[in-house]
Amino acid sequence: MDPMTLSSQTWKRILIAGGMALALALPFVALAGPMAHRGFGGHPGMHGGMGGGFLPEMMLFHQLDLSQEQRDQIHALISANHDARQAQFQALHDTHDAILDLVLSDNYSDAQAQTQIQGAVSTLTEVATSMAHTGNEIWKILTPEQREQLTQLQADRQARRSEWRSERRGRR
Repeated sequence: MDPMTLSSQTWKRILIAGGMALALALPFVALAGPMAHRGFGGHPGMHGGMGGGFLPEMMLFHQLDLSQEQRDQIHALISANHDARQAQFQALHDTHDAILDLVLSDNYSDAQAQTQIQGAVSTLTEVATSMAHTGNEIWKILTPEQREQLTQLQADRQARRSEWRSERRGRR
């Protein structure tokens, strides 16, 4: 099998798994982002203290009237998983580097590449599962009215995203 074809196919799998991770946890993925360790967004007081706007999904929470107790509970959930997620993202980064080193070496083998890529897919699966679990725990914190509002906001956002993608494809 041609290494470039293998690489393309397996990277597609990784991208699909990553996309699934985001889709499963939206809009909650924003809460577990790289700035979660600084609190919600790293900028106290900005956007009502809930995110700093570093990911578009975070804006959905700004439109919910979360109580301070809900914010504290959400922060506790995010903080509890922060170190594990950081380790997982570091493992993904290290795997990416290892694959690149392998591709750019005279000692390339499909078996080594597959092993590295399968490790990345496994880590992405763990991340997606963890984010989905955290997202569901956050969902449980919301009131029925907030859940309904969040569901509608997410549907509206998805419709806008689909429209944007269609327009973008039309310009090509």
